Amino acid sequence: MQDSVAAQFFLTVAVALAGGLLAVRFKIPVGGMVGGMSAVALFNIVTGLAYAPDELKILTQSLAGAYLGMRIRKKDIAQFKTILLPATMMLVGLVIYNSSVGLLIASFTRMDLITALMSAVPGGVSEISLLSAEMGGNAAQVTIMHLLRIVSVLGVFPVMLRTMANRYGGSHEAADCGAEEEEDCPPKSLPMTVVLALFFGAIGYFSGLPAGTLAFSMVAVAVYNVKTDRAGIPPEHRKYVQMLAGLIIGKGVGMADVLQMPDILLPAALMITGFYATNLILSFIIAKYTKMDYTTALFSTSPAGPSDMALMALELGGDAPKVACMQIVRLLAAVVVFPQTIRLMVALFGN
Repeated sequence: MQDSVAAQFFLTVAVALAGGLLAVRFKIPVGGMVGGMSAVALFNIVTGLAYAPDELKILTQSLAGAYLGMRIRKKDIAQFKTILLPATMMLVGLVIYNSSVGLLIASFTRMDLITALMSAVPGGVSEISLLSAEMGGNAAQVTIMHLLRIVSVLGVFPVMLRTMANRYGGSHEAADCGAEEEEDCPPKSLPMTVVLALFFGAIGYFSGLPAGTLAFSMVAVAVYNVKTDRAGIPPEHRKYVQMLAGLIIGKGVGMADVLQMPDILLPAALMITGFYATNLILSFIIAKYTKMDYTTALFSTSPAGPSDMALMALELGGDAPKVACMQIVRLLAAVVVFPQTIRLMVALFGN
């Protein structure tokens, strides 16, 4: 019996790797996760044999937390102090957006509240999809919703942001947050990074807190990196973590989930429209009531990656370090703050 279960697991991993690598080869956004999830979901629908032990979720979330924690360096702490007020305003605005859009989607579509709220969390696809499964949402639907957000961000946001930034202008010239000259970087310690991530991820798991595994791992690696600047996992390994995340989500997908996919179009439209409106409104408010200029605020509150937005802000006259640090705050809050607010929302309104 144990041999049979082990064979199922290794076969499922092989399917996830094959699908993930194929998607990465064709340069699909978040290809490791999308390909792994799709391949395992298809495998499960056809055979019903997809399997993964619960411990794999702890491993995957711990490593995902490590990748987030690695972004924080000692010199970023001083930068964070300069964006305290804008970052606070951004987070309050995003929580309001998440709560209102999540309730709207759950009220006018067939999507349950947890799935709707997790779909509207402004975080990374891999991390939020994993958390949605942990919190009882439909992880497959959440993944697709966030992929549609990414497509929108890549296709529409750059044009909109460039138009708005060119209209209001900017005059900053700076490098990306956390960027350092390569010769100044000490050698990275992969073993210590992984050990810290797994150890504190396990503590977070047994704590019973929402998103505890990912959050504890992230904080532990961030503290280590601030103290030593030696936290590091090769970027090229991230796709394998994404494949494991895709495996975890894909193994729970059945034919009923596939038949419900057309129902995602309206929730996705509401979510994306909400992101556009929130981005523009928050930018105006932050620029008016803080010392951050409009261009910097515009790129800081957009639902995209820190590096992409910082580089675009640099090109268009925004303050790139502040943009990147604001984006990092958003990603960190997505796995620390939003699970708590979502649990509160579900307690108040039911699922």
